[in-house]
Amino acid sequence: MKKIVFLISAALIVLGMVACQQSESADNTDKAGEVTVNETPKPAAAPAAPAAPKKPSYIEKAEAMEASSVEFASTEHDFGTVTDGDLVRHTFEFTNTGAAPIVIQRAKPSCGCTTPNWTKEPIQPGEKGVIEVEFNTKNKPGMQTKTVTVTGNFADQINKVLKIKGEVKKAG
Repeated sequence: MKKIVFLISAALIVLGMVACQQSESADNTDKAGEVTVNETPKPAAAPAAPAAPKKPSYIEKAEAMEASSVEFASTEHDFGTVTDGDLVRHTFEFTNTGAAPIVIQRAKPSCGCTTPNWTKEPIQPGEKGVIEVEFNTKNKPGMQTKTVTVTGNFADQINKVLKIKGEVKKAG
């Protein structure tokens, strides 16, 4: 049985090679019977690579800046008890304690109900910046803890984590 499979496979390979040669010679002969040279078609121009999305200017500034130190006045805030549907906000203040400007590249919330907004311009040594965090309590009953992870040109290369918490009570 193995011999039969081998013979059939070999016959198919030979048949394929002969068919390819006949096809090539047919391509090399024009209607008048003259042999022509196959020209290799020029490859189509490669599609242009998609342009990388432009980074916001504050991220470009942070990447280009020397690392510096930052100190937050506090990294946690307790809203206490709030009513379902309230929009609550807290502003975290920080100071540039280093020798180079600080730029916050990103402030990433732990969920979609939390929205950070921060100082986008470089904060010079000794100056203060802010990160405002808004929490939408709608349909979030019970104890809630949310975080915002802050990335910047920090000398210790450690992201800073800000935390807000509180208890959301049903309205009425």
